[in-house]
Amino acid sequence: MILQAKINYIFPKLYKIERYLKIINFEKYINDCKNKKNYRNSKANNKSNNKSKLPFLSVCICSHNSEKFIEYAILSILNQSFQNFEVIIIDDFSNDDSYNILKKYENIDNRFRVINHEKNYGIYRSRVDAIYNSKGKYILFVDSDDMILNEYLFEILFYYSSFYNFDIIEYLVLHQVFNKNNLVFPYTQTLSHIHNYSKSFVYQPELSTIIFYIPRTKIYSSVICRTVWNKLYKKEIILKSINYIGEKFYLKSYLSYGEDTILNILNFHFAQNYTNINIHGYLYNIRNNSISRFSDDIEKRRILNFGIYYYIKLFYKYISEFNISRELLLHELELFNKLDKNIFFLKMKDPRFFNKKMKKIFFSILNDDDASEHLKQYIKNLIKY
Repeated sequence: MILQAKINYIFPKLYKIERYLKIINFEKYINDCKNKKNYRNSKANNKSNNKSKLPFLSVCICSHNSEKFIEYAILSILNQSFQNFEVIIIDDFSNDDSYNILKKYENIDNRFRVINHEKNYGIYRSRVDAIYNSKGKYILFVDSDDMILNEYLFEILFYYSSFYNFDIIEYLVLHQVFNKNNLVFPYTQTLSHIHNYSKSFVYQPELSTIIFYIPRTKIYSSVICRTVWNKLYKKEIILKSINYIGEKFYLKSYLSYGEDTILNILNFHFAQNYTNINIHGYLYNIRNNSISRFSDDIEKRRILNFGIYYYIKLFYKYISEFNISRELLLHELELFNKLDKNIFFLKMKDPRFFNKKMKKIFFSILNDDDASEHLKQYIKNLIKY
Protein backbone atom coordinates (compact mmCIF):
# COMPACT_ATOMS: atom_id res chain seq x y z
CA MET A 1 0.00 0.00 0.00
CA ILE A 2 2.89 2.38 0.70
CA LEU A 3 4.36 1.75 -2.75
CA GLN A 4 1.00 2.32 -4.45
CA ALA A 5 0.54 5.57 -2.54
CA LYS A 6 3.93 6.77 -3.74
CA ILE A 7 3.07 5.98 -7.35
CA ASN A 8 -0.22 7.88 -7.06
CA TYR A 9 1.60 10.84 -5.54
CA ILE A 10 4.30 11.13 -8.21
CA PHE A 11 2.76 10.18 -11.52
CA PRO A 12 -0.46 12.19 -12.01
CA LYS A 13 1.53 15.36 -12.57
CA LEU A 14 4.08 13.49 -14.68
CA TYR A 15 1.37 12.14 -16.97
CA LYS A 16 -0.05 15.65 -17.31
CA ILE A 17 3.36 16.99 -18.31
CA GLU A 18 3.93 14.18 -20.83
CA ARG A 19 0.55 14.85 -22.46
CA TYR A 20 1.44 18.53 -22.70
CA LEU A 21 4.82 17.74 -24.25
CA LYS A 22 3.09 16.17 -27.24
CA ILE A 23 1.89 19.61 -28.31
CA ILE A 24 4.65 21.79 -26.87
CA ASN A 25 6.09 24.42 -29.21
CA PHE A 26 9.83 23.81 -29.07
CA GLU A 27 10.56 26.72 -31.38
CA LYS A 28 8.66 29.16 -29.15
CA TYR A 29 10.59 28.01 -26.08
CA ILE A 30 13.92 28.41 -27.89
CA ASN A 31 12.98 31.84 -29.24
CA ASP A 32 11.82 32.97 -25.79
CA CYS A 33 15.24 32.04 -24.41
CA LYS A 34 17.05 33.75 -27.27
CA ASN A 35 14.93 36.87 -26.77
CA LYS A 36 15.97 36.76 -23.11
CA LYS A 37 12.45 36.24 -21.77
CA ASN A 38 13.88 34.87 -18.55
CA TYR A 39 10.53 34.32 -16.89
CA ARG A 40 11.67 31.58 -14.50
CA ASN A 41 14.59 33.44 -12.93
CA SER A 42 12.55 35.44 -10.41
CA LYS A 43 13.01 36.41 -6.79
CA ALA A 44 10.41 33.81 -5.87
CA ASN A 45 12.61 31.08 -7.29
CA ASN A 46 15.67 32.36 -5.49
CA LYS A 47 13.99 32.38 -2.04
CA SER A 48 14.50 28.62 -1.75
CA ASN A 49 18.05 28.99 -2.95
CA ASN A 50 19.71 28.21 0.36
CA LYS A 51 23.44 27.53 -0.03
CA SER A 52 23.35 25.05 2.83
CA LYS A 53 20.86 22.88 0.94
CA LEU A 54 22.47 20.55 -1.58
CA PRO A 55 20.92 20.81 -5.05
CA PHE A 56 19.29 17.81 -6.67
CA LEU A 57 20.98 18.49 -10.01
CA SER A 58 24.32 19.94 -11.10
CA VAL A 59 24.31 21.28 -14.65
CA CYS A 60 27.88 21.24 -16.02
CA ILE A 61 28.88 23.53 -18.90
CA CYS A 62 32.31 23.82 -20.52
CA SER A 63 32.89 27.04 -22.42
CA HIS A 64 35.67 28.16 -24.76
CA ASN A 65 35.14 31.31 -26.85
CA SER A 66 31.37 30.89 -26.74
CA GLU A 67 30.27 34.51 -26.37
CA LYS A 68 27.79 34.20 -29.28
CA PHE A 69 25.92 31.21 -27.84
CA ILE A 70 26.57 30.72 -24.12
CA GLU A 71 23.77 33.02 -22.95
CA TYR A 72 21.16 31.01 -24.88
CA ALA A 73 22.34 27.84 -23.15
CA ILE A 74 22.12 29.54 -19.74
CA LEU A 75 18.63 30.93 -20.32
CA SER A 76 17.33 27.55 -21.49
CA ILE A 77 18.45 26.22 -18.08
CA LEU A 78 17.09 29.10 -16.02
CA ASN A 79 13.71 28.80 -17.74
CA GLN A 80 13.13 25.28 -16.44
CA SER A 81 9.98 24.63 -14.40
CA PHE A 82 12.14 22.70 -11.89
CA GLN A 83 14.56 25.06 -10.14
CA ASN A 84 16.45 22.92 -7.61
CA PHE A 85 19.74 22.94 -9.50
CA GLU A 86 23.16 24.55 -9.61
CA VAL A 87 25.17 25.49 -12.70
CA ILE A 88 28.92 24.83 -12.78
CA ILE A 89 30.62 26.54 -15.72
CA ILE A 90 34.26 26.02 -16.67
CA ASP A 91 35.66 28.78 -18.84
CA ASP A 92 38.52 26.99 -20.61
CA PHE A 93 40.79 30.01 -21.18
CA SER A 94 38.52 31.97 -23.52
CA ASN A 95 39.93 35.02 -25.26
CA ASP A 96 36.57 36.57 -26.14
CA ASP A 97 33.91 38.04 -23.84
CA SER A 98 32.62 34.67 -22.59
CA TYR A 99 34.03 35.01 -19.09
CA ASN A 100 32.39 38.42 -18.49
CA ILE A 101 29.03 37.07 -19.62
CA LEU A 102 29.37 34.11 -17.24
CA LYS A 103 30.39 36.31 -14.30
CA LYS A 104 27.28 38.41 -14.85
CA TYR A 105 25.08 35.42 -14.09
CA GLU A 106 27.26 34.34 -11.19
CA ASN A 107 26.80 37.77 -9.62
CA ILE A 108 22.99 37.77 -9.89
CA ASP A 109 22.24 34.11 -9.06
CA ASN A 110 24.04 32.21 -6.31
CA ARG A 111 23.30 28.88 -8.01
CA PHE A 112 26.02 29.74 -10.54
CA ARG A 113 29.72 29.04 -10.10
CA VAL A 114 32.24 30.04 -12.76
CA ILE A 115 35.74 28.54 -12.76
CA ASN A 116 38.38 30.05 -15.03
CA HIS A 117 41.19 27.87 -16.41
CA GLU A 118 44.61 29.52 -16.66
CA LYS A 119 45.24 27.70 -19.96
CA ASN A 120 43.24 25.77 -22.55
CA TYR A 121 43.02 22.22 -21.13
CA GLY A 122 40.33 20.85 -23.43
CA ILE A 123 36.90 19.34 -22.97
CA TYR A 124 37.74 16.26 -20.87
CA ARG A 125 39.60 18.09 -18.13
CA SER A 126 36.99 20.86 -18.15
CA ARG A 127 34.18 18.36 -17.64
CA VAL A 128 36.07 16.62 -14.86
CA ASP A 129 36.70 19.95 -13.11
CA ALA A 130 33.01 20.78 -13.35
CA ILE A 131 32.09 17.41 -11.81
CA TYR A 132 34.66 17.77 -9.02
CA ASN A 133 33.18 21.16 -8.10
CA SER A 134 29.55 20.02 -8.23
CA LYS A 135 27.34 19.31 -5.22
CA GLY A 136 24.27 17.69 -6.79
CA LYS A 137 23.33 14.03 -6.59
CA TYR A 138 22.85 13.97 -10.36
CA ILE A 139 24.91 15.42 -13.21
CA LEU A 140 23.62 16.81 -16.50
CA PHE A 141 25.87 18.19 -19.25
CA VAL A 142 25.06 21.05 -21.61
CA ASP A 143 27.50 22.16 -24.31
CA SER A 144 28.03 25.91 -24.44
CA ASP A 145 26.55 26.33 -27.93
CA ASP A 146 23.53 24.02 -27.37
CA MET A 147 20.26 24.44 -25.48
CA ILE A 148 17.77 22.57 -23.31
CA LEU A 149 14.81 22.05 -25.62
CA ASN A 150 11.79 22.32 -23.32
CA GLU A 151 10.95 23.78 -19.96
CA TYR A 152 9.80 20.53 -18.29
CA LEU A 153 12.89 18.37 -18.88
CA PHE A 154 14.42 18.81 -15.40
CA GLU A 155 11.08 18.22 -13.70
CA ILE A 156 10.46 14.96 -15.56
CA LEU A 157 14.00 13.74 -14.85
CA PHE A 158 13.46 14.56 -11.18
CA TYR A 159 10.30 12.44 -10.99
CA TYR A 160 11.82 9.46 -12.77
CA SER A 161 15.08 9.50 -10.82
CA SER A 162 13.43 10.11 -7.45
CA PHE A 163 11.00 7.24 -7.75
CA TYR A 164 13.14 4.63 -9.54
CA ASN A 165 16.59 5.71 -8.33
CA PHE A 166 18.03 5.43 -11.85
CA ASP A 167 21.75 5.63 -12.50
CA ILE A 168 21.32 6.83 -16.12
CA ILE A 169 18.30 8.33 -17.89
CA GLU A 170 18.51 9.15 -21.60
CA TYR A 171 16.28 11.56 -23.56
CA LEU A 172 15.83 12.55 -27.20
CA VAL A 173 17.82 15.16 -29.15
CA LEU A 174 17.02 17.43 -32.08
CA HIS A 175 19.83 18.51 -34.44
CA GLN A 176 20.47 21.87 -36.06
CA VAL A 177 23.18 22.18 -38.72
CA PHE A 178 24.92 25.49 -39.38
CA ASN A 179 27.14 26.64 -42.22
CA LYS A 180 29.59 29.54 -41.87
CA ASN A 181 26.89 32.19 -42.09
CA ASN A 182 23.37 30.90 -41.67
CA LEU A 183 21.24 28.14 -40.28
CA VAL A 184 20.96 25.47 -42.97
CA PHE A 185 18.51 22.83 -41.77
CA PRO A 186 16.51 23.72 -38.64
CA TYR A 187 15.59 20.71 -36.48
CA THR A 188 16.79 18.41 -39.23
CA GLN A 189 17.07 15.13 -37.35
CA THR A 190 15.95 13.43 -34.18
CA LEU A 191 18.65 11.46 -32.38
CA SER A 192 16.71 8.38 -31.29
CA HIS A 193 17.49 5.62 -28.85
CA ILE A 194 18.95 2.43 -30.26
CA HIS A 195 16.74 0.33 -28.01
CA ASN A 196 13.05 0.82 -27.45
CA TYR A 197 13.33 0.68 -23.67
CA SER A 198 11.08 3.60 -22.92
CA LYS A 199 9.37 3.21 -19.53
CA SER A 200 11.19 -0.05 -18.94
CA PHE A 201 14.62 -0.74 -17.52
CA VAL A 202 17.91 -2.48 -18.23
CA TYR A 203 19.91 -3.89 -15.36
CA GLN A 204 23.36 -5.42 -14.91
CA PRO A 205 24.95 -7.67 -15.98
CA GLU A 206 23.29 -7.24 -19.39
CA LEU A 207 23.62 -3.43 -19.35
CA SER A 208 27.39 -3.50 -20.04
CA THR A 209 26.92 -5.45 -23.28
CA ILE A 210 23.35 -5.15 -24.56
CA ILE A 211 23.62 -1.37 -24.65
CA PHE A 212 25.98 -1.71 -27.63
CA TYR A 213 23.93 -4.18 -29.65
CA ILE A 214 21.45 -3.04 -32.32
CA PRO A 215 18.91 -5.83 -32.89
CA ARG A 216 17.60 -4.18 -36.05
CA THR A 217 20.94 -4.42 -37.87
CA LYS A 218 22.42 -7.25 -35.79
CA ILE A 219 25.69 -5.37 -35.39
CA TYR A 220 27.54 -3.81 -32.48
CA SER A 221 27.88 -0.05 -32.35
CA SER A 222 29.08 2.54 -29.86
CA VAL A 223 26.67 5.15 -31.21
CA ILE A 224 24.60 5.08 -28.03
CA CYS A 225 27.79 5.97 -26.13
CA ARG A 226 28.70 8.89 -28.32
CA THR A 227 27.33 11.69 -26.17
CA VAL A 228 27.05 12.67 -22.52
CA TRP A 229 24.78 15.64 -23.11
CA ASN A 230 21.54 13.70 -23.67
CA LYS A 231 21.70 11.74 -20.43
CA LEU A 232 21.20 12.30 -16.71
CA TYR A 233 23.82 10.54 -14.55
CA LYS A 234 24.09 9.73 -10.91
CA LYS A 235 27.24 11.57 -9.85
CA GLU A 236 28.76 8.59 -8.03
CA ILE A 237 28.74 6.61 -11.31
CA ILE A 238 30.70 9.27 -13.21
CA LEU A 239 33.23 9.60 -10.37
CA LYS A 240 33.93 5.85 -10.61
CA SER A 241 34.53 6.26 -14.35
CA ILE A 242 36.86 9.24 -13.90
CA ASN A 243 38.89 7.38 -11.28
CA TYR A 244 39.12 4.36 -13.57
CA ILE A 245 40.46 6.46 -16.46
CA GLY A 246 43.09 7.81 -14.11
CA GLU A 247 44.96 11.01 -13.37
CA LYS A 248 47.30 10.77 -16.38
CA PHE A 249 44.57 11.52 -18.89
CA TYR A 250 43.27 14.34 -16.71
CA LEU A 251 46.60 16.13 -16.18
CA LYS A 252 47.98 15.69 -19.70
CA SER A 253 44.68 16.39 -21.49
CA TYR A 254 45.28 13.37 -23.72
CA LEU A 255 41.57 12.79 -24.36
CA SER A 256 40.99 15.32 -27.14
CA TYR A 257 38.73 13.02 -29.15
CA GLY A 258 35.97 10.59 -28.16
CA GLU A 259 35.98 11.50 -24.47
CA ASP A 260 32.20 11.07 -24.38
CA THR A 261 32.41 7.52 -25.67
CA ILE A 262 35.21 6.55 -23.28
CA LEU A 263 33.30 7.97 -20.30
CA ASN A 264 30.10 6.22 -21.32
CA ILE A 265 31.67 2.80 -21.81
CA LEU A 266 32.67 3.07 -18.16
CA ASN A 267 29.41 4.71 -17.06
CA PHE A 268 27.36 1.87 -18.52
CA HIS A 269 29.71 -0.62 -16.89
CA PHE A 270 29.45 0.88 -13.40
CA ALA A 271 25.74 1.76 -13.59
CA GLN A 272 23.26 -0.75 -12.21
CA ASN A 273 20.27 0.41 -14.24
CA TYR A 274 19.31 2.51 -17.24
CA THR A 275 16.20 3.75 -19.03
CA ASN A 276 15.28 6.20 -21.76
CA ILE A 277 12.26 8.46 -22.11
CA ASN A 278 10.67 9.52 -25.40
CA ILE A 279 10.87 13.23 -24.67
CA HIS A 280 12.81 15.73 -26.76
CA GLY A 281 15.04 17.40 -24.23
CA TYR A 282 18.12 18.74 -26.02
CA LEU A 283 18.94 20.90 -29.03
CA TYR A 284 22.32 19.99 -30.52
CA ASN A 285 23.92 22.56 -32.80
CA ILE A 286 26.44 21.24 -35.33
CA ARG A 287 29.06 23.83 -36.28
CA ASN A 288 31.98 23.51 -38.67
CA ASN A 289 34.66 24.89 -36.35
CA SER A 290 34.60 21.93 -33.95
CA ILE A 291 37.83 19.97 -33.63
CA SER A 292 35.75 16.82 -34.01
CA ARG A 293 34.93 17.93 -37.55
CA PHE A 294 37.76 16.70 -39.76
CA SER A 295 39.54 19.98 -40.42
CA ASP A 296 42.12 20.90 -43.06
CA ASP A 297 44.09 22.86 -40.45
CA ILE A 298 47.41 21.01 -39.99
CA GLU A 299 47.72 21.63 -36.25
CA LYS A 300 44.12 20.62 -35.62
CA ARG A 301 44.64 17.47 -37.66
CA ARG A 302 47.76 16.66 -35.66
CA ILE A 303 45.96 17.11 -32.34
CA LEU A 304 43.04 15.10 -33.66
CA ASN A 305 45.28 12.23 -34.76
CA PHE A 306 46.94 11.88 -31.37
CA GLY A 307 43.52 12.20 -29.74
CA ILE A 308 42.32 9.31 -31.89
CA TYR A 309 45.34 7.24 -30.90
CA TYR A 310 44.58 7.62 -27.18
CA TYR A 311 40.89 7.07 -27.89
CA ILE A 312 41.54 3.77 -29.71
CA LYS A 313 43.98 2.73 -26.99
CA LEU A 314 41.47 3.27 -24.16
CA PHE A 315 38.56 1.97 -26.21
CA TYR A 316 40.28 -1.35 -26.86
CA LYS A 317 41.58 -1.55 -23.29
CA TYR A 318 38.12 -1.18 -21.74
CA ILE A 319 36.16 -3.47 -24.03
CA SER A 320 38.86 -6.11 -23.42
CA GLU A 321 38.76 -5.70 -19.64
CA PHE A 322 34.96 -5.79 -19.54
CA ASN A 323 34.74 -8.64 -22.06
CA ILE A 324 32.63 -6.64 -24.52
CA SER A 325 32.47 -7.77 -28.14
CA ARG A 326 35.54 -6.72 -30.15
CA GLU A 327 33.17 -6.00 -33.04
CA LEU A 328 32.71 -2.61 -31.41
CA LEU A 329 36.30 -1.81 -32.36
CA LEU A 330 35.69 -2.91 -35.94
CA HIS A 331 32.78 -0.49 -36.05
CA GLU A 332 35.01 2.35 -34.84
CA LEU A 333 37.78 1.67 -37.37
CA GLU A 334 35.30 1.46 -40.22
CA LEU A 335 33.76 4.73 -39.11
CA PHE A 336 37.13 6.49 -39.14
CA ASN A 337 37.90 5.19 -42.63
CA LYS A 338 34.49 6.32 -43.82
CA LEU A 339 35.11 9.83 -42.50
CA ASP A 340 38.71 10.06 -43.70
CA LYS A 341 40.56 7.22 -45.42
CA ASN A 342 43.94 8.65 -44.36
CA ILE A 343 42.99 9.26 -40.73
CA PHE A 344 45.69 7.02 -39.23
CA PHE A 345 48.56 8.09 -41.47
CA LEU A 346 48.32 11.83 -41.96
CA LYS A 347 51.52 13.85 -42.29
CA MET A 348 52.63 15.15 -38.91
CA LYS A 349 55.84 16.37 -37.30
CA ASP A 350 56.83 12.81 -36.43
CA PRO A 351 54.53 10.38 -38.26
CA ARG A 352 56.78 7.40 -37.47
CA PHE A 353 56.16 7.89 -33.74
CA PHE A 354 52.41 7.96 -34.27
CA ASN A 355 52.33 4.99 -36.66
CA LYS A 356 54.55 2.93 -34.35
CA LYS A 357 52.13 3.42 -31.46
CA MET A 358 49.08 2.67 -33.60
CA LYS A 359 50.67 -0.51 -34.93
CA LYS A 360 51.43 -1.64 -31.38
CA ILE A 361 47.70 -1.55 -30.66
CA PHE A 362 46.93 -3.27 -33.95
CA PHE A 363 49.35 -6.16 -33.23
CA SER A 364 47.73 -6.63 -29.81
CA ILE A 365 44.38 -7.06 -31.55
CA LEU A 366 45.86 -9.60 -33.97
CA ASN A 367 46.92 -11.68 -30.96
CA ASP A 368 43.54 -11.35 -29.24
CA ASP A 369 41.71 -14.69 -29.17
CA ASP A 370 38.36 -12.90 -28.80
CA ALA A 371 38.82 -10.80 -31.94
CA SER A 372 36.97 -12.09 -35.01
CA GLU A 373 38.75 -13.02 -38.22
CA HIS A 374 36.90 -10.20 -39.92
CA LEU A 375 38.38 -7.68 -37.48
CA LYS A 376 41.87 -9.17 -37.79
CA GLN A 377 41.75 -9.01 -41.58
CA TYR A 378 40.65 -5.39 -41.38
CA ILE A 379 43.61 -4.63 -39.12
CA LYS A 380 46.02 -6.35 -41.52
CA ASN A 381 44.77 -4.20 -44.35
CA LEU A 382 45.32 -1.06 -42.26
CA ILE A 383 48.88 -2.09 -41.42
CA LYS A 384 49.66 -2.75 -45.10
CA TYR A 385 48.20 0.63 -46.00
